[in-house]
Amino acid sequence: MKASFTSIATTLLGLGSVLTGVTAVPTTNKQLSARATVPDIKAAPYSYEVTERPGLGGKATFSVNRKGSNVAFLNVISVDTKANMVKVEDANNDKDPRENRIPLRDIAMYLYASKAPQKDPKTLKKISFAPVVEKKSTNPTIKACQKKLGKTSFKVTPSSTGKEKEVFNDLAKTVFGRSVAHYKSDYGLNVGAIEIVGGSENFNMDFHMQTGPVAGPAPTSSSAPASSSSAAPASSKSKPPVPPKPTKTKSAEPSKSKPPVPPKPTKTKAAEPSKSKPPVPAKPTKKPKKGSKN
Repeated sequence: MKASFTSIATTLLGLGSVLTGVTAVPTTNKQLSARATVPDIKAAPYSYEVTERPGLGGKATFSVNRKGSNVAFLNVISVDTKANMVKVEDANNDKDPRENRIPLRDIAMYLYASKAPQKDPKTLKKISFAPVVEKKSTNPTIKACQKKLGKTSFKVTPSSTGKEKEVFNDLAKTVFGRSVAHYKSDYGLNVGAIEIVGGSENFNMDFHMQTGPVAGPAPTSSSAPASSSSAAPASSKSKPPVPPKPTKTKSAEPSKSKPPVPPKPTKTKAAEPSKSKPPVPAKPTKKPKKGSKN
């Protein structure tokens, strides 16, 4: 378990100095390499000084310092074991003049793993930078994303499409996004969503983490593997055809139309006796009387 503990700390803090009032300073490639275990930041040769302020409900806030630094503290990081999250409230790693300084992600993971259930780094669900003060690139990028989506608070995922997908990609390229990406190689944690919470000037940047693969965009007819050159390229953005909506058929209701009126029977007058007089029978020819002359 010690091995996983150290690993986690390494990933968590490749952020350099990315937090409140801190200008993010990239760490060296050596610092970004995966660790077999979370380094014990209080042991030699690091010798960081950690002060814990216990809170309620599984919460604790840590102040981290080191002899030789020219600030009151290097980092202020809160841990919430019930919400399985780490919140970086202030970071000044660039104020640590020593060459063997530890990346911010390692410091944060060390603190989380010291309090996490079973000290398992993979239980980490959320990394929050609150508030974000990295005016060189991160703050301008977040403001541009807010403008693109027309809202100050939003949540985007790797499976988002359209403008939301563009915003996810832009945020993933910031100092914070690149740093958190190291959690995948160091601790097996992937970014499941990036959330911006706040206003147009002051905002938090939250990374929702998950183990296992992250769902990508829904497959489309154009993204299916092509067996011939006529198939559409996988990168096509055309949406799959929408199946026709089934025609709704209402249950048969009694017709409201009046039944057809049967034609009125034609009145036929009873045959009346013909008013024409019957033909007068011809008078019989009188037979000639006897003795008549011819």
